[in-house]
Amino acid sequence: MRGRRWVIAGLLAMSLFAAACGSDDKKEGSSATTAPSGGSPAAGAATAAPGAAPTQARVNIKRGGTLVVALENNPRHFDPMLQNDVPGGDIVANVFEGLYKYNDKLEPQPWLAEKVENPDNLTWIFKIRPGVKFHDGSDLNAEAVKFSMDRIRNNTAGARYGDTRQITDVIVVDPMTVKVTLSEPFAPFPSRLTGGLGYIVSPKAVKDLGEEKFNQTPVGTGPFKFVEFKNDNYVKVAKFDGYWRKGADDKALPYLDGIEWRIITESTNRLTAVQAGDVDLIRGGAVRDADLPVLKKDSNIKMDQKAGFSFAGLWLTTSKPPFDNKALRQALYHAIDRDEVIKVIYEGNREKANGPIPPPLAWARPDKDFYPYDQAKAKAKLAEGGQPNGFAFEFWISAGDSLTKQLAELYQAQLKKVGITMNIQEGDFNGVVIPKLQKQESNAYALGLSGGVDPDQWVGNTFGKGGTFNFFPYENAQVNDLIKKGRETLNKDERAKIYKDAVTLIMEDSPYIFVTHGVDRYVCQKKVEGCYTGVKATSGYSEYWKN
Repeated sequence: MRGRRWVIAGLLAMSLFAAACGSDDKKEGSSATTAPSGGSPAAGAATAAPGAAPTQARVNIKRGGTLVVALENNPRHFDPMLQNDVPGGDIVANVFEGLYKYNDKLEPQPWLAEKVENPDNLTWIFKIRPGVKFHDGSDLNAEAVKFSMDRIRNNTAGARYGDTRQITDVIVVDPMTVKVTLSEPFAPFPSRLTGGLGYIVSPKAVKDLGEEKFNQTPVGTGPFKFVEFKNDNYVKVAKFDGYWRKGADDKALPYLDGIEWRIITESTNRLTAVQAGDVDLIRGGAVRDADLPVLKKDSNIKMDQKAGFSFAGLWLTTSKPPFDNKALRQALYHAIDRDEVIKVIYEGNREKANGPIPPPLAWARPDKDFYPYDQAKAKAKLAEGGQPNGFAFEFWISAGDSLTKQLAELYQAQLKKVGITMNIQEGDFNGVVIPKLQKQESNAYALGLSGGVDPDQWVGNTFGKGGTFNFFPYENAQVNDLIKKGRETLNKDERAKIYKDAVTLIMEDSPYIFVTHGVDRYVCQKKVEGCYTGVKATSGYSEYWKN
């Protein structure tokens, strides 16, 4: 859906934080390595990461030049402790690196941590990769890891604070070794360290610049160093000459000299820019479905899409009328025709959502349509909720995109058929919509989530008590118990049942109206090499080049 989406911690790096419902798109056991179920290594096991970039099949790599990428909105934050928006996440993923990184099988693997040991299921010992430099020339070491984690742990207002709740202690064992102790077994821990909590910042830069300035001039270990941000205009980063990884040509990455993200809020202008060659790449929800037929006919464009790690729909405030009434929430579900939304708004390029867990994690999703479109059932729910003649509510959307408005107006028309009046309100996403959501000031919001590859990130972070994104607010003791079990269980089959049961309970309570899952999509100039969807995108743009 159009608008904005928040990014769940531990996400695929190219998808990253809150997105208002129109921008669809976009992003752990076994023994020696972490597996897609979200489990941690067995006690006593160790994991190790490869020391260099994977060998690429491509040849004739051309170095230099600037990649121009279209962004649909201004980034909000560049500090990993605060960053929680999709546009900002794209930049942060190229400036910072995590202790872990996803491989092609969606398994978190050690990254800035060269080796990980688990002497027991509460203890994680990270051997830090030697020879890695921050953009300011200082060294990556154990003190920097502790500093970065403690900084997030001590900021209760930070976007990633919720990811630290299981951490009881972070200790520097020696200059290149950190020991993290947890309060309870936590299967999703490696996935949390692929981004957000796992991103390592330069202690020197934070201390020299101060917190506020660091948020606007971040310093990490990534392939690109931050240069400049001009609101409503662009973000620029430049090649970091001291980057530790090598490319397929056996020279230091990245191949590019820099990246420029151009902020182009209107979708038709993004289309014109990529067709004219002014923009090299557009990803995710920044590409309108209605523009795909035109782009497919353009001989200078290449594109692809896959099922993405996101959901979109209507975020409800359950602490005040009318949505403190479960039957009225369920009435909305039956009154919204998701098939029509997908056909009219997305040209058929979406999958209906029946809960928060996205299609790539099918192993953890119930195979059920909980709320089929049914006007008679919607009216019955209205009567059950004491509002047989319907009710009215406010629906806040992000201003500035025609497709966002089109989506809201379709919802409005569908709901009107059963007597429900939706009053559409528009406001700046970061300045108006998000503060209203967080303070529970209004009734409903066009807001979705984008995130990672562990089901806990979709269920626990959003629907668990005290969850980072639980702004409904929502609480169900049975769901909380299941979340706890899912975090303590390493067996994938057992975890699957746990999350299916949790989603079933959440759908019954209906704090959120799930409408669609997004897609991971790219559209780029044919001269750009490295364009791809899926987990490879977690490498950022370090292995892109322009012929």
